Amino acid sequence: MAEVVTILPGCIPANPDIAGVGIRVTIYLQNAVCALVGIWTIARRREGIPLISAQITGITLTTCALFLSAFIQSRSYGLSAYHAIILLNLGWVNFASSLLQTGIVDPDNTSLPDSFSFFWMHASMGLFAGFGLWFWATVDTFGSTIQCKTGLPIPICILGHTYFGNSSATRIAFLVIYTTFGFNSVLGFIRSGSTLITSGAIFEGLDRTATLSDVRSSRMFLYVYGVIIDIGLLVGVIVGTEWMVHDAASFVQPGESQWTYGQTISVFLLVPGVLGVIRDMAEEETKRQRMQRSTLAEQQLDTIERNGGSNGSHRGRNGKSEVDAGDKM
Repeated sequence: MAEVVTILPGCIPANPDIAGVGIRVTIYLQNAVCALVGIWTIARRREGIPLISAQITGITLTTCALFLSAFIQSRSYGLSAYHAIILLNLGWVNFASSLLQTGIVDPDNTSLPDSFSFFWMHASMGLFAGFGLWFWATVDTFGSTIQCKTGLPIPICILGHTYFGNSSATRIAFLVIYTTFGFNSVLGFIRSGSTLITSGAIFEGLDRTATLSDVRSSRMFLYVYGVIIDIGLLVGVIVGTEWMVHDAASFVQPGESQWTYGQTISVFLLVPGVLGVIRDMAEEETKRQRMQRSTLAEQQLDTIERNGGSNGSHRGRNGKSEVDAGDKM
């Protein structure tokens, strides 16, 4: 970590509305809840699909707001390279949960896939990739109006290894990643948009029963795979971000950990969503138990009717035999 020492103390001004604990915890919890709902969906055989879709929609909108605000902040007031990297890390946290969208097939929804959700997902990921490309393409001069000097060796922790923002190898690697990511986002955005224009978001009049039956098992495999990747990526990026925040304490001005209006609002806005997920999961569980009891009651009734019919037939045969015996006598 010798290169970190070369950054002068207080070189970067504090920006608690980006790197504050309230902002980080809000995004971490939002994605952790999404991952937990994904696990619950697997355990309950896809009963949580509407819940996971709602969570991903909220995360998609958060990503859009995050990077639209980042562009505005950078152009209007200035943004340090350190805080830009924090924003990109938070973008990767949100991207992890977006992976769950690839495995969702809702039998009660006639859209396959839900083009409207994919449209917004690719739009938000395009903003994320665009900001990443802009930052790494101008990393040598980024933040020139707000930090003490440019080209700072900002530490970036990835899978337990530390890389530095002024390294040419790091710059090239991230440029390749964000270029590929952005290209895929643009293609997905165009494909989803054209589907919305030509077919509509709900594909009215199309029979999707056979298609859903054919892809259900393969999509469930993708969904389980997506949940595993989601959890791994979440843990890796969160640990790396917190490690980076800890290392940056030596060159970021005091005030980064202060609670501000934006942090407080973000935390309070998260609470209704979490409570809503808990309520919806409880309702789904109650509905599942009610359906199980109803199915069990129907099975018991069918068994009683079959047994009753068999006994009646047996009694009818016995009665006929007795009549025949009486006639013979």
